[in-house]
Amino acid sequence: MAIEKWRWVQKQDIGPSPRYAFSMAYDSASKRVILFGGADLRLACSHLSAFYASLPYFYLIYVEMVVGKVVISPGGNVYTVLGDLNRNGKAQNFENGADPDGTSGILRVTRDGNTVGTGILGTTHPLNKYIAYGIRNSFGIDFDPLTGSLWDTENGPSSNDELNFVGAGFNSGWEDIMGMAPAGFNFNNLVGFGGKGKYSNPEFVWSQVVAPTAIEFLSSERLGSQYRNDMFVGDFNKGRIYNFNLNSQRNALVLTGALSDRIANTDSETQSVIFGERFGGITDLKVGLGDGYLYVLSIGNGAVYRIVPNVLNP
Repeated sequence: MAIEKWRWVQKQDIGPSPRYAFSMAYDSASKRVILFGGADLRLACSHLSAFYASLPYFYLIYVEMVVGKVVISPGGNVYTVLGDLNRNGKAQNFENGADPDGTSGILRVTRDGNTVGTGILGTTHPLNKYIAYGIRNSFGIDFDPLTGSLWDTENGPSSNDELNFVGAGFNSGWEDIMGMAPAGFNFNNLVGFGGKGKYSNPEFVWSQVVAPTAIEFLSSERLGSQYRNDMFVGDFNKGRIYNFNLNSQRNALVLTGALSDRIANTDSETQSVIFGERFGGITDLKVGLGDGYLYVLSIGNGAVYRIVPNVLNP
């Protein structure tokens, strides 16, 4: 593979506040950029002129909660993920804790910011927007282009970073479990929301922290047919991209040798799944909508990279 690199220049945020906590994603169906957030998004738009707020290629979704990474599902709903923010509630598996407040979860809404159906775990806001909970911290979610199934990355505190297959009502286990559940663990100690929540072990674990961030399925053959619909994962600490094949059911990874137990116990055990490295701290991976190549956003190197074959196809 060959790598092309572009530098970017960070510009001063608009308005008197230096930062705004909201997220954005490109909606290919409507060909618009979705700005997704709560009070900070309202504040940001109040500091922008009405011209910017009403541009036809922007679409605003207000939700009264903090939001993180945002993706659009194959069905057109909007998904976001947020870590625990040091909360100790039911969403973090504290049985006597406070009710969920939007933290430690993957949440979904319609393009209008409304609840999808009646909710999976409950019917009251914001529990009715959760599709998964028990998440410590995540910087990546993506949908399998073949099945529409959702996967996420998750960061452990000082060990046990994860890749997870996320079904409806998925409980990732935090704050009781990080990495594989220990032998003899009593799963009745986890919050279950009346049996609607379901714990499952990660599909892959890095015992030594790498801080996985972006996850992206390569829905093209531009890097070769052998990579089509493979999963790619970036990390922050080592600046690596990992490449994973999925099984025929698309609900688990194909792992062999030292990784057949789904755990990388040492850094050397990850060598068989490393696709590229020395990218600096990776914060995002995207398949180019126009060309199908893999793009890498590196905050560590202050650059955007495009990965292409050594011999480019026209």
